[in-house]
Amino acid sequence: MKKQSFIPKNLRKHPVQPGFSGISHNIYKSAYELLKIAQQGQRPYSFHILSSVVLFTATLESYFNETLTLNLLAKKYHSREVLEALRQGNNMSFHEKIKQVFIIYDKEQKGIDTDGCIYHDLVALGNLRNRIVHYNPDWENIYQYPKDLEHIIIRTQINLENAGWITNFSNIKIGHWAKMTVKNTLIEFSKITGAYNPFTDDERFKSTRWED
Repeated sequence: MKKQSFIPKNLRKHPVQPGFSGISHNIYKSAYELLKIAQQGQRPYSFHILSSVVLFTATLESYFNETLTLNLLAKKYHSREVLEALRQGNNMSFHEKIKQVFIIYDKEQKGIDTDGCIYHDLVALGNLRNRIVHYNPDWENIYQYPKDLEHIIIRTQINLENAGWITNFSNIKIGHWAKMTVKNTLIEFSKITGAYNPFTDDERFKSTRWED
């Protein structure tokens, strides 16, 4: 299907300017700022946490889309059709798309370890984002939590209050877990593919690091 777009009227006289704007770093900073604001409170819970989770998840999605676009621009690919399909991500879950990106950029074509903690966290992060963004509550026992969020409780070891999952998943530890899931995923991608690590400790890349 042809991509729908338009040029605003006051920009139509400008010459064509190929390129795109990178957004993943900015989204990450916004998510991190929300997490830091949450930490300033006196309680272990904050209404900023669920929003930060959505943005941390969007960080990964935009980062890998930017990576695919850059490779299309540089014409560094074995199959343009494969990259275009991944960019569109039609009928692919969040974690399935990222798993495939890992594979095509891995010289050994193995990709991320799908039995490892990093991948399981990645799957759970996507599940939590979907539960928040597509929130659709049922009138039932509030202590019945979505099964696909169980992994996060195990990983974060949060102290559960006598409340539903929305309250307990507003725990600041959930925000930290989401942040570390982003960080661990991108570091793993760098290790496997040789891509630039935005969390590098190398002082030569201090100006482009995502964290000070």
